[in-house]
Amino acid sequence: MMRKFVAAILVLLVFPVVFDAAPSGTRTVRGLVVLIDFPDMPATVSISRANDILNGIGYTEPNVTKSLTDYWYAQSRGHVVMTSDVFGYYRAPLPSTSYDFAGFIGMMGDALDWIVANNPEYDWDALSLSSGPMNRNGTEEGKFLSIAFMTTAWIPGSGGTHFWPWTAPNGVGTQQVTASTFQAPWDTNINLFWLTHEQGHAIWGWPDTYDTTTPVQSHGTGIYSLMSGNQGTGDIEPPGAPFLAAEGWTRVMDIKRNQTIVLEPDGDLVARYVNPTDSREYFVIEARSEATIGNASLPVDAGLLIWHVDERVTTYNTMPQMTPAQHYRISLEQADGHFDLEHLNNPGDAGDIFLPGDVFSPLTTPDSNWWDGSWSSLTIDSIRFLPNGRISFRAAVSG
Repeated sequence: MMRKFVAAILVLLVFPVVFDAAPSGTRTVRGLVVLIDFPDMPATVSISRANDILNGIGYTEPNVTKSLTDYWYAQSRGHVVMTSDVFGYYRAPLPSTSYDFAGFIGMMGDALDWIVANNPEYDWDALSLSSGPMNRNGTEEGKFLSIAFMTTAWIPGSGGTHFWPWTAPNGVGTQQVTASTFQAPWDTNINLFWLTHEQGHAIWGWPDTYDTTTPVQSHGTGIYSLMSGNQGTGDIEPPGAPFLAAEGWTRVMDIKRNQTIVLEPDGDLVARYVNPTDSREYFVIEARSEATIGNASLPVDAGLLIWHVDERVTTYNTMPQMTPAQHYRISLEQADGHFDLEHLNNPGDAGDIFLPGDVFSPLTTPDSNWWDGSWSSLTIDSIRFLPNGRISFRAAVSG
């Protein structure tokens, strides 16, 4: 059956992306973004504005503190240049209220077929593929790495990352695709968090670090990670030190002796202490500043975040019990020992951040011991704010 295409204006915007002093080993990720609107929800974001929001270098507007390209470049410490080929608007044939999740999934194929029919010269081979180190799930080799759909209306269930097959004219298929909107019903402004968070899944293979159970039992890692945040401020939270270290986007100083460590807030160095009996469990320490774009929700001016990672946990952050058998994969040690994140009290407050006078050791609450209860021997103390804006602390390893 011949598909019926609704008349619409199609524009492909592709601009060169240039950054100063990009580090060696910079990876360019080129993805596809399909803009979709509906008869009852016509687009209010122009295609040129959408391109600026996604691809602009140094672009800002009220409640958009960084473009998508600038966000990934900053958070990767210059290791990733993200570009998006923007197509739109595909006009859905039915009002937004006519679509359920299954209907929306079918419409994805219609939108991509529309691109093919109207752009026979488009170079599908230029899009990045999921291959080698960019194939985190081990099932997507040779598939498109980043295909995203941005809608003007929120379709129930559409905001997410989906395994969905479609084959381009060059024979390459999709597998994980993302769907989101510039503004959900509960947002009062443009909110790039949804697309960025879903790209964390689809491109980097990162898990959710919020509690995905129903009903929700806890706040996971709260406002401190892209994979659990979304404060709706327009400022998108950083991924968090465990993800940065895993990607090689930051240098890692392994703590193996008593030493004083100096960290620049939101810089390119974090500290790590690895369980000597199992390298899959470790602490990661980073410094953050509220003044750095991305940290609008940080509840203090500056301080240390201490993360506890247990890669053996396959349920991610669905178990907040804090017992040897039931705990998060990625948890944030909260300096005040109230465990508000695990207890669903709040998604983050000033008591979570380690400040001058705070101590983290095997004898404090929270303690620095391993999840099986064994003594870790790690102490973090003597935290100081230095005149140059950096933060120093003593890392002591006993025994």
